[in-house]
Amino acid sequence: MRSGDALCGEVDSNSPVEDLDIEHCPQKEYTATAKATLERSFRTVKGVIAPIVEWSSELARRVPQLRNANLARCIGRLVVSAVIEAHRIGSESRVSRQTHQDPQEIRRIIDEMRDQARADERSKRIFLERMHGEYPLEGSLASFIRSVGGFALEDIQEAERRFRDVIQR
Repeated sequence: MRSGDALCGEVDSNSPVEDLDIEHCPQKEYTATAKATLERSFRTVKGVIAPIVEWSSELARRVPQLRNANLARCIGRLVVSAVIEAHRIGSESRVSRQTHQDPQEIRRIIDEMRDQARADERSKRIFLERMHGEYPLEGSLASFIRSVGGFALEDIQEAERRFRDVIQR
């Protein structure tokens, strides 16, 4: 689960773990149920982490010397890493038992999927940069990408095609 020095795994885009040097590998969203298993995993991980975060917050409140951002960040990394790794190992063993696949083969498939997700994100960014440069859009490129970057590339391309048709009339 390591990519360079950053822990790499799938995380909820609304999760505070994004600030902990964890690589966020965006996944395509098609329907609410398409990623139900992954979303249940997020709920499980968050459920495990929540009491630990609550406990450490209470400890820092009671012992002011422990109220330290660097200490909190280190503890956060440790807890999140341990929970994600435990969840990954558990999931991997369930999947390999169910499909009779070698865990290394599963890891290879996950790596390919991650590489494809990165390539898709690069393609989307290139398309959005071109689009922002071609049309008289208000705001910065960064805010434009933030506002529409969560949509699937195919949907953005279709919206751009329709927008272009309207402008050319």
